[in-house]
Amino acid sequence: MFADKDPQKAMSPACIELAKLHSVAVDFAKSGVPAEVPQHLRVEEYPDFMEKPDKPSYQSNSIIGKLYREVKNVAQHKSLTKPFTRRVARQSYDSDMEIEGFEKYTASACEYKNMYDFKLGNLMDYYGIETEAEIMSGNILKMSKTFRERKDLEGVNHAVMSLRKEARSWFNVMIKNKSNSEVDDGDVAYAIASAWYHVTYHPRYWGSYNEGLNRDHFLSFPWCVHDTLIQIKKEKVRQRTFTMELWRILKLIPLLLFFFLLWIIVQYLRS
Repeated sequence: MFADKDPQKAMSPACIELAKLHSVAVDFAKSGVPAEVPQHLRVEEYPDFMEKPDKPSYQSNSIIGKLYREVKNVAQHKSLTKPFTRRVARQSYDSDMEIEGFEKYTASACEYKNMYDFKLGNLMDYYGIETEAEIMSGNILKMSKTFRERKDLEGVNHAVMSLRKEARSWFNVMIKNKSNSEVDDGDVAYAIASAWYHVTYHPRYWGSYNEGLNRDHFLSFPWCVHDTLIQIKKEKVRQRTFTMELWRILKLIPLLLFFFLLWIIVQYLRS
């Protein structure tokens, strides 16, 4: 607060005095000398960018305060609802994520996605959070009046982690149920993860979930198994790179044969 108001910022007399008191407090275990904060260094109000709704605050004129209000205004006025439309789905669907045999897992994947979306939507409603991006990242742009930032944010993060962990257990159950001695567990995991991605991102499935609940089309479901999805993408890129390199080599073969034959003819004429 002192650095925010004083033109000298962190070099202001109050900040320097607080820094010395901090040093005394750190050495308390060794020296036994307590750091006593005088009345004139006690904070009575906080800058608005610190977001302390339960404390008196003031509008900060510092660059941090100005940036804070600009970003907050953008967040409040910009529409964040329904950003993932069917048109966006058509443009963004990544066919690299399709693994052979994924189709036989799509029915189960749809059931689990319905469960996941229902639970995620209920969490958003309970805490008054508007978008999936906010609840998944923990960066809440617009809080409900009853939202107590620190305590409720911890609750949100814990609830999201629990839901992701539960989704991961569904994934493991699917692998266990579908695996057999003839099919490698890794191949099954890839195909199931591919199905999870497909029923989330393919335009055919857009709007198929949360029917009658007026909720967005959520995207976080398949990323509960992000490690498997990343491996699928890496493998597809590796295969594509290998194919391109092989094709480039194959295209050189006719040219190499031409020069080889030319060399043979030259050697023959010389002899």
